[in-house]
Amino acid sequence: MNTARIFTRLRSLPSLGSTALLLAALPLAGCGGDDTPGVLPAPAATQLPAPSTAPVPLPAPKRTLVTGTLTPTRAQNLLLDPGFWLTAEGEQGSGTFIAFYAASSTRLELSVSTRSDSPAGFGGGVVLLKDPKATDDKSRSIQLIAGFTGGKGPFDVSVWVSSIDAAGAPRPFPEDGGGFEATVADAQQRSSAILKQDPEKTLTLGKRTWVQFRGQLTKDMVGGGLISIETGTKGGGFEAASPEIVALPTLTTASTSRSRRAPEVTWRPMRADERATFAAYAAIPRQYVPAGRIEPNARAPRPPLAAKKAPKAR
Repeated sequence: MNTARIFTRLRSLPSLGSTALLLAALPLAGCGGDDTPGVLPAPAATQLPAPSTAPVPLPAPKRTLVTGTLTPTRAQNLLLDPGFWLTAEGEQGSGTFIAFYAASSTRLELSVSTRSDSPAGFGGGVVLLKDPKATDDKSRSIQLIAGFTGGKGPFDVSVWVSSIDAAGAPRPFPEDGGGFEATVADAQQRSSAILKQDPEKTLTLGKRTWVQFRGQLTKDMVGGGLISIETGTKGGGFEAASPEIVALPTLTTASTSRSRRAPEVTWRPMRADERATFAAYAAIPRQYVPAGRIEPNARAPRPPLAAKKAPKAR
């Protein structure tokens, strides 16, 4: 009921009761309109914050300190360019690494990359040995050859190798070697020494598995020799790093004892398909010049003329 009707009824009641009822009716009088029961207001709705769409920050990756070297091999290495730096610059001189298609004298350019996660570490490069038209099952064989000075043996010879597929992605090293072969030929090019895979020399760096082919030459190498790294024809390719040829008499006692654990190589007659590439490399004229880029057809400067002696005074 409305407020006017409430006060009309209260006037007809006794004074004390009227007062009590008046006080009780006052809250009802302000609750609403005609004949409308009072309704309490609903509580205000709580506004929940919208879920955040910002990406959750990832924890900082852990860093691992590694030890690097200034050179890819020992300082006594007889190879001129074990880090493949001259190969990366396109040098084609005697003593540098030069790549040929097997059984031919056709050369090809090689790609060299620098990766800290390789046996060469920070001190050398990694050379890619892969036929550009290779598939995972078939490829044209490539021979990488370099000459070295000889001397009195025995010699410790080694090279690190990893296997890749035709797309250049790393893959496990084939159990049968995948056609890979590393050999050393004497200066007369009559026989070759085959390096063997060392089961105790395996490294897993990143996604790549590196194995070492190693061997010991027990005889003297009169007139030097040639080292050959051949990929074979079974598809995919290989990466090579840190080739090394060290004469053991040049090492200290501790280093010599470590190197003597290398397996002894097996000698075999040189194959007919090897002779063309070895002959092509041996035909490169040797130039004994200071270290640096060898300019083709560069003429040596003439020596200065001797100064004429002054005539004697009379």
